[in-house]
Amino acid sequence: WLAIGAAYVGVTAAVGIAAARAHVEVAVAVTIVASVLFQPLRRLLQRRARDLVYGRRTSRDELLRRFGATLEHTLEPSELTAAVAATVDEALGVAWVRIRVEGKVMAAHGIDAADERPAATAADLGHGLGSIECGPRAQGLWNDTDRQLLSALGRQTGLALRNARLAGELGERLEQ
Repeated sequence: WLAIGAAYVGVTAAVGIAAARAHVEVAVAVTIVASVLFQPLRRLLQRRARDLVYGRRTSRDELLRRFGATLEHTLEPSELTAAVAATVDEALGVAWVRIRVEGKVMAAHGIDAADERPAATAADLGHGLGSIECGPRAQGLWNDTDRQLLSALGRQTGLALRNARLAGELGERLEQ
């Protein structure tokens, strides 16, 4: 962060000093323009530094794209829950994820399925199916945005599990 700040101050100061040979008003205006033009590069450098220090975190958009692709291509409940657990773990940066369906652990990521440690937060799958349970965040505390995202993923996962169950029942009836 210090290097990024020093580069920002250095660029704007150099432009301001170069323009100072004219009038002071011109130097101030040129310095402001240089500051504004340097902002995108500063943001890029900050993102890169954050990724380097904390590791790359999946964006919300990427999470939703992956989740949508998982729902499109998966009707098997065990595959679906495993993919959702891995995606939630990566996207929210949690120590572990466990998905319970009807009281049984269907998927666990970062934790053994038999491990019964308490969850830091959980989201209902809806339809009386179960829940997505998450351990503590690797960095920082749970915030409302992350809880809302987990809740939305829980509801969609529950709907997908219910649809998979209905598709299985329909397949069995067609076979009979």
